[in-house]
Amino acid sequence: MPCATPTVRLPAIRLLKQWRGWADPSAVSKRFGDRVRARVASEGGFTLIEVLVSAVLVLLISAAVAEALVTSSDFAGYARDHAQANVVAQQDEERMKSMSDAQLTGLRQTRTVTLNNTRYTVTSTASYLSATGGSSCTTKSAAYFKLSSTVSWAGTVGGPAKSVTEESVITRSLPGTLVASVNDQTANPLANVNITATGQTTGYAVGALTDQNGCVAFAGLPTDGYTLGYTDLNYVDVNGNSAPTQTQAVNQTSTAQANTMVMGLAGSVQPTFTTENSNYTTLIAAGYELSYFGSGNGNKMSAAKTIGSQSAPGTLNATSLFPFWSPSTAYTNNYQLWAGKCEQEQPLTPPTGTDTATVGPGAAVVSTSAGMAPTVAMPAVDVAAKWNGTPVTPAVKITFTGSGAGGACSDTWQNVPPAGTEIAGGVTYGVYPAPFASTAAAGQPTASASGDPGTISVCVQYTNGSQGTRHETVGPLTNTNFTAPTRLSVIDVKTDSSSTTNGCP
Repeated sequence: MPCATPTVRLPAIRLLKQWRGWADPSAVSKRFGDRVRARVASEGGFTLIEVLVSAVLVLLISAAVAEALVTSSDFAGYARDHAQANVVAQQDEERMKSMSDAQLTGLRQTRTVTLNNTRYTVTSTASYLSATGGSSCTTKSAAYFKLSSTVSWAGTVGGPAKSVTEESVITRSLPGTLVASVNDQTANPLANVNITATGQTTGYAVGALTDQNGCVAFAGLPTDGYTLGYTDLNYVDVNGNSAPTQTQAVNQTSTAQANTMVMGLAGSVQPTFTTENSNYTTLIAAGYELSYFGSGNGNKMSAAKTIGSQSAPGTLNATSLFPFWSPSTAYTNNYQLWAGKCEQEQPLTPPTGTDTATVGPGAAVVSTSAGMAPTVAMPAVDVAAKWNGTPVTPAVKITFTGSGAGGACSDTWQNVPPAGTEIAGGVTYGVYPAPFASTAAAGQPTASASGDPGTISVCVQYTNGSQGTRHETVGPLTNTNFTAPTRLSVIDVKTDSSSTTNGCP
């Protein structure tokens, strides 16, 4: 028996309402509009984001395209400037090839060239090479000219400068070659020193700056003896000369090599002088004379130098000092100092911490009022003078006399002022600075540094109005030292039998 299909029956009134709702056009339209508006309202945020993302993408794509266009433009501009720079460099090479040997010697030129609105800086150099292509400073020979033209121009705004370099080598007959070189105090090559070569007979003259190897090679010089001059602002040789010279013979059949000149950036020293005695040390800013001698690293001054005046003390500043150097001690105590002009006045054993100075390249070494190094020590002489029994302050003149292997030397200090006073045995003495003098044997602690002997004499003078001027000389005195003053007996320039009229001789 077949199954019966179930039948669902809706209430007639409900079906009728549904049918009427769908069949009413105004109702359908309202319901559809409500759904659309609801959908648009729910998706409004997503639409704004999509617009913004699209705008960003457009900007990124536009920037990439613009960058590509700019890069392409920059590359085209660079390629043009680079090609023009090559042309300028090649033209400069041809220009140098037309120069004479004298013009090419040590050539270093910088000039500007404008091509198609681009400004180029052209640096032209010429140097000598040996037959094996080495530096003339190293091989001490010259066989070729090496020409170099570097052309540079400004890059993009804020970017690095651009440059190209052209080099060439030309061979010429180079007779009469002279190689000259300069080192600094550390034995390193010194560039940019101006070297001139002047023929002593022919008068032929040429000059050039040293290269990075500290070298100049002059070619094509006539056979002659040449005077070589060396100058570099603020540089001096070991003797403090700012324009040292040397001579060298040159002929056209060989290469001559001058001795290497040594120059360093000059320094200076301005010491304070001290007067040493048994009770105290008195600082004196002024001195009569300052002698100095420097050495180091196998170099030394040929002789000591002296500055100052014998007539009156003053502030003494020794300038143009070569910075002597030693690998083990750098620039420490590379100068010896002493008071006076004679070598016999330099003590072998000055007080600790005095009579030396450390002078580095370009250093200005100055003592302070607190007595910091450098200081120069002087022995003290105690003088007490009277006029007919009344204590007076006399004028004092001190004369040094030296002898020995170093030769005779005399030194006189006029109108020496006292550095202070001290009382001994109830007598007030003036403490006067004096040159060091000693007759001790060479090598003894109280001897002079040279071992040569020296003595001093002291002339005491006083003028008393209408009664005239009288003086008395004491000496020679030996072995003035730094531990106790050399004390003279009280001098009465009026009544002592040894006193004479007029002033000190």
